Amino acid sequence: MDPADLHSYLTACRGDRTQTEVATALGVSQATISSWESDDAAKRVLPRAKRLAAVADAYGADLSKLRDLWHRAAEADGGRSEQVADVA
Repeated sequence: MDPADLHSYLTACRGDRTQTEVATALGVSQATISSWESDDAAKRVLPRAKRLAAVADAYGADLSKLRDLWHRAAEADGGRSEQVADVA
């Protein structure tokens, strides 16, 4: 796991909690959390930028690091970040 990747960082920050527990804290589905943490780049999506503070809080992540990793991921995905999964 490379914590320099957003999906890996989120997975590491989640620790022993389940995806369902984090999803409940954020008011999204477990499938949404799974898509944020996916190792499969074709299935991976980014959380919405406006929700990063809530995501950081729910994961216990550093907001500054999360934003940095989010921006790197958004630049690397060739615009696919506009097709984010953020549904309940």
